[in-house]
Amino acid sequence: MTTRYTDEEWTLIVRDAEARVNVPRQRFPYPGISRREFARLFDHTLLKPEASPKQIDQHCSEARQWGFSTVTVRAFYARRAIANLRGSAIRVASVVGFHARDEEQDLFKSLKEAHRAYAAGACEISLLLSSPLLHTQHYDAIYAVLAVLRSLCPRPVVLKLVLDTATLREADVVAACVLARASRFDMVEASGVAFDGREAVQASEYDIRLVKGCAVAAEEEELDWRGLDERKRRLGPGCEMGGGGSGGGHQRSDSGESHGSSSTSEQDEVGDGGYGLGGNDDWGLGQAFIHRVRHASQRASLQYRQKASSRTRPTDVKASGAIRNLGDAVRCLEAGATRLGTSSAVAIMKEAQERVDRVGDVDTWVKRGLERDMGWRNSRMTRYGANTPVDTREPALARRSSAGWYTDF
Repeated sequence: MTTRYTDEEWTLIVRDAEARVNVPRQRFPYPGISRREFARLFDHTLLKPEASPKQIDQHCSEARQWGFSTVTVRAFYARRAIANLRGSAIRVASVVGFHARDEEQDLFKSLKEAHRAYAAGACEISLLLSSPLLHTQHYDAIYAVLAVLRSLCPRPVVLKLVLDTATLREADVVAACVLARASRFDMVEASGVAFDGREAVQASEYDIRLVKGCAVAAEEEELDWRGLDERKRRLGPGCEMGGGGSGGGHQRSDSGESHGSSSTSEQDEVGDGGYGLGGNDDWGLGQAFIHRVRHASQRASLQYRQKASSRTRPTDVKASGAIRNLGDAVRCLEAGATRLGTSSAVAIMKEAQERVDRVGDVDTWVKRGLERDMGWRNSRMTRYGANTPVDTREPALARRSSAGWYTDF
């Protein structure tokens, strides 16, 4: 299978993405939500290889009781989980690529495992991406695997790319997000769970924010590049990227095979993910054209922009790994995560319920969390004194504690 870019071209695309990504520093406020909506943020996970069928049944029963978003199990238990959850709104998710150490990961075996889970009826599939493969910058091979997986498991199946962020550099995380977006994956998961014998750690807030920044940058650029494609069509074939001649393609230096200007069905399906290149554009020769028409592309009609934006879905951010209590969950959500994967979802929900039952302790807990995380303990005590009355609290804190999800349980 030939892919649209060489490793060198992918490297240029990744560098361009790095220049555009801004790691958000603000906290992402999660809205006031009910107990049911809070439970829908969790993927109830059981990935132990030694898990028994009885444990799978119990896991599904807990998911029914609390109303979690998914039950995440290994592929060989997907069919059993589906049978347990039949008739409910809870989806079954499966993981692939977790069967070996990172350096021994067999991507072809992962593809077969993913197809087996899809055939069993899994609605969401998570692929663990090998860290050594990212370190060596074999982007061409990675993209080929991700694109094949997307074709094997078409939408509405949700595909997640799992990154062991504890072993990745910042550039590797950006590259993985670029490849996931280009391959039309639905979610990138920042995980501290190690499957090579190391102790599991929680994904850092910075890693979650970095993945969130990549997703935001891609969404911001999506309309501009869709407008660029429209501008190219209006200008005609003589203005296509790729330099001299009407071919407009680029040469693969390793094989000499020429890729023409007409797009294939695979390219239409997988696309460029909003990272700045069309299916057959030569990055080096197309720079002048990009700068010349980019401003004009921003003036595309609102109708076209709305139509273009509907062709893709935003890349969500999931956090997993050592999320064991309510404080861990809140920190991940405020860092930008939209989904949480943990085997402690039941314990977290019970802790949240207990804190809401003790009404007097809710404000204290929220207040302490904000003071620690936002660093305004000293300034607040200076302004209001050590014993601050309830009426003089920060307005944002008062609104949050009165209208947040805590009081809706």
